[in-house]
Amino acid sequence: MRVGGCSRLLAEARTPRQRAIALDGRCWANIDRGAFADALADCNSAIRADDQYPYAFHNRGVAYAGLQNPTAAIADFNRALAMRPTFSNTLINRAKANITLGNTQAAVRDYEDVLRLKPDNEEAKSALNILRGSASTSSSINPTNSLCGSVGCN
Repeated sequence: MRVGGCSRLLAEARTPRQRAIALDGRCWANIDRGAFADALADCNSAIRADDQYPYAFHNRGVAYAGLQNPTAAIADFNRALAMRPTFSNTLINRAKANITLGNTQAAVRDYEDVLRLKPDNEEAKSALNILRGSASTSSSINPTNSLCGSVGCN
């Protein structure tokens, strides 16, 4: 239903930013339904329409994570954060991608940054407690907890 709604908005878009917003919305709708390849195509189109729209980079990162490409996900999360450094959900998702790659220290830094922005963020607190309790990535942390469509990802 959301995919269709975003497609209708896309047909009515009059500016590059409106086009990017509609495409990014459809990207997110595809992420929610697990259609990561479709999401990736929509986010790529959103970025072509407006390469200064940080949400499209964030959501493309989530799509890449869903396609099991954490390296590409991190690159897009970095681009989104360069445009919007206080985007805590992007920091959380980058931390999860870093955990997938075994980059525990980078994940710790991201979760610490989240807590500087949002001291009450329970997901970051919990993940930090687990990460600080082990020298390597703990199996208790599920890098897909909120990555790729669940609450807290976008």
